[in-house]
Amino acid sequence: MGKLLEAKIKQLNHSVTIVATNSEPEHIRYAEVDLIVSTVPINSAEKPVIVVSPFLKAHEHDLLTQAIVNTQKPEVSALKTLLGSADNIHFLSSTHRFQVIEDLVQPLIDTDRVNTVYMESTFAREQRSSTYIGGGIAIPHGSPDHVFTPTVKMGVLPEQSIGTQPSPYRSLDRR
Repeated sequence: MGKLLEAKIKQLNHSVTIVATNSEPEHIRYAEVDLIVSTVPINSAEKPVIVVSPFLKAHEHDLLTQAIVNTQKPEVSALKTLLGSADNIHFLSSTHRFQVIEDLVQPLIDTDRVNTVYMESTFAREQRSSTYIGGGIAIPHGSPDHVFTPTVKMGVLPEQSIGTQPSPYRSLDRR
């Protein structure tokens, strides 16, 4: 019966990974599982347990689907993952592009995420060609050779400068 139930669960949700199908639940406490589906009651204080019939009846489909949805981790946006924490968002007072770079890079130097040459390479990159991509967004960056820990910093310009003054960055097409 274990293989039949396994097939029905896989049909229900293809993203489910089945760790085991057997009558000995002893190994389950050691496995990294989010949910235990069983045809017999199991006492587990650590993991949620759903008891179903070996044939997985229609009402059990709904119960199991909801349990699977509840155990799935929410998706996190790539930007949130890269930023890591609110400490990486800086509300800036300067609107000059080189001062903005300094305000964003200096904390990286202070926390040993980059070396001091990184700031110089960022200035050099910005002088060669603006990293402004339009829409009020620039992506200044230096040489990865000077990075110890990859990090994303976000700088927010003062509100009075947004939309009322030209960007401190300029694009190649001067927009």
